[in-house]
Amino acid sequence: MKKMISKAMAIVVAAMCMVAGVGALTAGATTINVVEGSKYEYTAYVEEISDTEIALVLRTTVNPGFTSLGYAVEFDPTYFKTIGEGRNIKTEVTPRKGMIASLGGDHLVSLQILNRDDITDNIEIRFYFETIKTPSNGKAEFKTCVFSYWSQTENLENSYSTPDYFEYDTVTEAKTGVEYIVGDVDNDKDVDQGDAYKTLSLTQKLTNAYGTVKTPTTRVNEELTRWLSVCPGLPCAEAADSDTDGYIEENDAYNIQLYTSQIALGQIGDIEDVGAKRLVSTTYEC
Repeated sequence: MKKMISKAMAIVVAAMCMVAGVGALTAGATTINVVEGSKYEYTAYVEEISDTEIALVLRTTVNPGFTSLGYAVEFDPTYFKTIGEGRNIKTEVTPRKGMIASLGGDHLVSLQILNRDDITDNIEIRFYFETIKTPSNGKAEFKTCVFSYWSQTENLENSYSTPDYFEYDTVTEAKTGVEYIVGDVDNDKDVDQGDAYKTLSLTQKLTNAYGTVKTPTTRVNEELTRWLSVCPGLPCAEAADSDTDGYIEENDAYNIQLYTSQIALGQIGDIEDVGAKRLVSTTYEC
């Protein structure tokens, strides 16, 4: 294990040259099981964070246990570019385990997780990209691979996968404009303490359902009917995203609570964007 950790950055750098070859072309979320000698599986899909930002999500679905997991992703710089550069690219690992090293280039990104003992959690990794332009055919491709996989449970050292193409369909269906007030999660045209409580309750339910402390608004909108049963009246996920960072989390509930406390004291509410009227163009389930 010491030998592996000492070579961590070298392995990550090497990944920038390892994404090559041709895999199966797939559309939508795709489950991949191509690590040599392992039962490890992951699924790949894209989340639209905003009109100009997306996240490529690589989510573990079967994890026998790994001490090291390294992903490499190739993307088309004609349509996307990393947010940040070099070792400072924008990524997210949930839950955050072990030592994490990432690296980005003009058309390749990589991330590696290292730990002394096997990690058995289902890990979710997000690579964030800025959208430069939309392909004329509405489709863009990513190529993903596991460039390094070490497992004590499976007795594997530096196993790897062949690259797989993942095809991303940009949103082409009609978008619906939804008017809402930031923090007004029950859509009664008023932001009050009840909204803070409902946002906190929604956050806890989302965490239980998805296993993450921060849930993208895009994911909630995709299953809006489901979450209306938890938070009746919710016009769109953005209403609960009080700091407008694209995620629903406990901090959003606290912001709403602070805002309503200010109003109750006769002050001007100035917590993030709470109380502001917005119009969101989003595709969501109805």
